[in-house]
Amino acid sequence: MNSAELFAYRLYKHGILDQNDTAITPFTRVVGIQAQNQRAAELNATLQTGATQDELNSLFSDRKIIRSWSQRWTIHLMTPDDWRLVINARQKERLPNLYFLGMRDEVEPAAEFVYEILQDKKSLTRDVYEQLMTDKFAWFTGRPKNVDYSLFQLLASQGKMYMQANSNPRNFEMLLPDNFTGMNQVEATAELIKHYLDTFGPASIQDFVKWSGIKISNVRSAWKSIEPELNSIEVNNEKLWSPGLVAKDKLQEVMEQVSTNTYVAARFSSLMTGYVDKRWFIDKSLESKMWSKNGILMAPIIANGQIVGKWTYKLTSKKIKFIVSSWGDYNNRQLEKHFNKIAQFLQHEYDGITIE
Repeated sequence: MNSAELFAYRLYKHGILDQNDTAITPFTRVVGIQAQNQRAAELNATLQTGATQDELNSLFSDRKIIRSWSQRWTIHLMTPDDWRLVINARQKERLPNLYFLGMRDEVEPAAEFVYEILQDKKSLTRDVYEQLMTDKFAWFTGRPKNVDYSLFQLLASQGKMYMQANSNPRNFEMLLPDNFTGMNQVEATAELIKHYLDTFGPASIQDFVKWSGIKISNVRSAWKSIEPELNSIEVNNEKLWSPGLVAKDKLQEVMEQVSTNTYVAARFSSLMTGYVDKRWFIDKSLESKMWSKNGILMAPIIANGQIVGKWTYKLTSKKIKFIVSSWGDYNNRQLEKHFNKIAQFLQHEYDGITIE
């Protein structure tokens, strides 16, 4: 497999080419969509499916999709089952001391206090949480504001809490997980590797470590246990792994699609979070255009088998205008079709493209 084939095949596996999936598929395909920017996560879902906001809200309200810290301790929208698998695979990982802002001794017993309340009430809004904490702990009123997140992340890492996906980001609703079941760490990690490779493959063990945030010392045994089931694929003298053979006719088909069509993804696309080496995705000289210094992942425009630009948008009360910065050619008609899909999802009138 050469570099162009790898690029096209990964786009296909990540769902960029097929835009008629069921509403839940983009979340399960990549074991959760990164969602510190929830709107970007929702746009990545609708670009692959055409799902409306109401359809996504239905998934959220029915708790088929929840919000939690998971891979790399970053926020994701994902199914409860995928969340349980990730938490079990990450059970040997520990939140960095830096997260606790010097208050680990206060946070750990406070987390147990919150968990006891959740066991009784099943759910808890942040406003109620803050009142309960104020009444219970003298240190809480003068705490550093961000210390709350270390408590929430600690509960999530222990399988004790996730969040309602469509609750207010400021006053979000914490939920007691239904029937959290523990798994052996090696078995959970092996299962997670299989799920990862189903979409991100061909990939390496180092890629999985980067994506999952699990230390390689906690991955090797699981990887070794499933390696006999995997197929090796050589790309530019590097051995990568896939759960199955890559069919030549499918590879030829996706190569043709990627080389002749224009596609977009929203910010924080899984294409940009799942691999160690970014050069499969974009030339090193252009990396800074897509990954900002403060960790923002830009929204790519893909055409002629490569990344040719990035996009964003501005909303007024009724209209949406798209802003494009490009360094390569693309099909403007196809680009506008994608942007119109986004406009429909956001229920704004499409107001054209501004070129920067």
